[in-house]
Amino acid sequence: IKNAGGNVVSVASSNNTKHSKLIAAQKSPTLSRLTHILGLEPIVDKEFSSISDIQIILGEDFISKVK
Repeated sequence: IKNAGGNVVSVASSNNTKHSKLIAAQKSPTLSRLTHILGLEPIVDKEFSSISDIQIILGEDFISKVK
């Protein structure tokens, strides 16, 4: 993300995240680009509130996408 010009606000790990998600409050060129790069369908939720504009959760299902 950083190499593509984005700012990484936070990174965390979890042992029980099964499904990948790409969440944002609104559509944007950045969201479209991440959708293309990661191969994830975005969830646009006007109620989304976070310290970041976009939240990326890479779950266990993401492993099959990169193999």
